[in-house]
Amino acid sequence: MADVWAADAATNPDPTALAESGCLFIARYVGTAYQRYGVDRTYIDACLANGVGVGLIMQEWASQFLGGYAAAIACGQRMLAGWDRLGAPRDGSVIPMVVMVDPNPGAVPGNEGALRDFARGWHDLLTREGFPEWTGYGSRYGLDVAQSAAPSMTRRWGVGTWGFGERGDGSLPADVPADMIQHGNRGAPVPRTDYNTLFRLDMGQWGGPAVKPPERKVNDMPYIAVGNTPFMRAAAYVDGGFRVGPIFGGPPGPAEYGAIPQEALDWKSKPGRDAVQFVFFDDDPERFVALLAERPTPGEGGGGDGTGLTAEQRAAVKTAEASLRSIATNAAESAKAATTAADALGNAFD
Repeated sequence: MADVWAADAATNPDPTALAESGCLFIARYVGTAYQRYGVDRTYIDACLANGVGVGLIMQEWASQFLGGYAAAIACGQRMLAGWDRLGAPRDGSVIPMVVMVDPNPGAVPGNEGALRDFARGWHDLLTREGFPEWTGYGSRYGLDVAQSAAPSMTRRWGVGTWGFGERGDGSLPADVPADMIQHGNRGAPVPRTDYNTLFRLDMGQWGGPAVKPPERKVNDMPYIAVGNTPFMRAAAYVDGGFRVGPIFGGPPGPAEYGAIPQEALDWKSKPGRDAVQFVFFDDDPERFVALLAERPTPGEGGGGDGTGLTAEQRAAVKTAEASLRSIATNAAESAKAATTAADALGNAFD
């Protein structure tokens, strides 16, 4: 079977094609007088018959959150009437997918109060109607704002290019604060659909197979490089045996962890990351020099064999290593040499 993914669409793509492509579920709108792209029960049944689940989206028009609390209550009441017309379960097994921000993430700054009120309205209505949890859709900042006012928003469906770090080739950073990402730069295998990466199997879809989505391989990122200056990045990279995962910065966490930033501690606390090691350097070349003198060069073992590096990257590593090692015998030039080596190494890996 193809890689597991999820689709969303405004129309009805072929359920057979979705199933054959490995689509776990398709998200479709609930219809109201203001949402003309609503799904019908016939299409839902066709998807379920092909083993494809259906997620139910609640949205009527652009930037509806600007209407605040009252807009959420009115929209929610219309959407739940449509939900009931479809015969969708109300036992908590199917979870509403509520649009918080769309189509303009730039509408949030300056309107955070309206968004918080909108999210709170959905929280109040859905919990009152027997839905203990729901999914929020939107930008990273918008979902952060909404979640602060709506504790029942337990799932996050983000747009990769709206603050979640999606790159031009459709790839994502090592850690994404969302359960599902709609891609802006990755095509879907089925026409007229958007491609969504799943980080959580259960998004509250209606039916579908219990297929476990691909897990991130933490062992491919055995070190965490911490720091936000060129020297710190290069130092952690070399001392980490040329196998460095995410780079973190920001305010430090509790004193017992030294200068490790809180966001690095948060990343490491998630399931499956107990064995991931920290590699941290403050902005002090002398501290790095003492450790570097004992490290093997690429090709001498110890994790520094250059496996998986391109020829350009291997050359950059060798050049950086030569420059950084020279610091150990010439401490007077340490700062200048470290900065030069770090810049060269950073250019090769950016």
